[in-house]
Amino acid sequence: MDVEKLNRTLFVLLAALFALVMIYFAPTFGADDAHSYYMAGHFASQQEWSLVYPYFLESGGEARLRYKEIALELSGREHSSPFIYPPLWAKLFSLVSTNVDYALFKYLMAGICACALLCIAEAARQLVAPGIKSAVALAIQLAFWGATTIGIVAINELQFQALVSALIVLAFFSAQREEHIAAGLFLAVAASIKLTPLIFIVLWIAQRNYQPIKFFVLFGVILGLTSILWAGWPAHQLFLESVISLGTDTIIRYTSFSLTAAVGILSSPELVGSLWGNSPASHQSYQFATFWGVNVLTKIFLVALVIWIAVWGQRIFSNQLYVYGIPLVTLAIGLSSPLAWGHHYLAAFAFVPLLYLSKGQRAWAVLFVMGVAATSIYWVVGGIFPRPVVNVAMPLLATTYGVVFFVSLIWLRPKSITRTQFASEQP
Repeated sequence: MDVEKLNRTLFVLLAALFALVMIYFAPTFGADDAHSYYMAGHFASQQEWSLVYPYFLESGGEARLRYKEIALELSGREHSSPFIYPPLWAKLFSLVSTNVDYALFKYLMAGICACALLCIAEAARQLVAPGIKSAVALAIQLAFWGATTIGIVAINELQFQALVSALIVLAFFSAQREEHIAAGLFLAVAASIKLTPLIFIVLWIAQRNYQPIKFFVLFGVILGLTSILWAGWPAHQLFLESVISLGTDTIIRYTSFSLTAAVGILSSPELVGSLWGNSPASHQSYQFATFWGVNVLTKIFLVALVIWIAVWGQRIFSNQLYVYGIPLVTLAIGLSSPLAWGHHYLAAFAFVPLLYLSKGQRAWAVLFVMGVAATSIYWVVGGIFPRPVVNVAMPLLATTYGVVFFVSLIWLRPKSITRTQFASEQP
């Protein structure tokens, strides 16, 4: 039997099965995040921007109560996560939410999320380990998504972060193929959803590869002007106020994977007490200023990594800069952010297991499996451990493993090239 044909067949079957299962079960997903996209689209179509970004208001305010009433009427539910995306995306969602009901919207978002996750898996494989069969690599990712809070929460919420991660990986997949226009476009669209993809430009700076940066700037300006002209400047002012509000007060819960969350749990009995509940919703709001020292140190860590990659990245990683750089930057952004959920690490953990396998690093691969076990969703739903233990232990274990995998990427880096070799490789 033709092994390659069998591999392609299995890959298509696995991909199709995954997408169909996601779409079929979409009505059962909690999808607080997807609900916020739908409601944002509705209010954006009405130019009611104070209801697109209502979360900086008092929770009991008149606008918030009106939001709940309309949400209940349109979707049968009143609770949403905060909508924290730019007005451009609220307007884009309005094109959908004004034409389809919420049930169909969930099906559409499930399809987008499934396609994004499949793109991450295959593009990462081709960048990291093209020698590994595509069906095998996808099976590894399916196991990871299905077993961990990182994957399950992203799927259950139909999280837009899946699309952001896919666009980032596709940008560098395109750059590797010298498709500079596509590379710049993908990263610009990702940055129009969230600002953190901007940081990944450092990989192109390290390569002295300025072509995709030019197209990134071009498409970024086009998207920015489109957003302002379409939605209007007052909408952007409200968006900035909402972001600033979230930038001073947020929550820690069992899916918060960051150094700030870990230090907060270790140093604050009050925080542990709030998490020590029997509900998955057990959480604690806190002011970032409470842990200002940790926040400053983590930002210094992120800036230092960016400078290190920009100056020495090409010499250290050579033609494997993307292979190591994408997961390194992804992990650094998440670990250094006061507000980092598990799904923010989707791109990193598409690369890490394949990197271990392709390098024959069995010990690190075993440690990765242990990390998957430590962040398993079955802790949450299977009653293996008491719920309060899960609420407190999950952020600590997940953050610890995040740091371990970050260090492993530095440890396993390829042999640095000489200064002469580096100079000869520059255009």
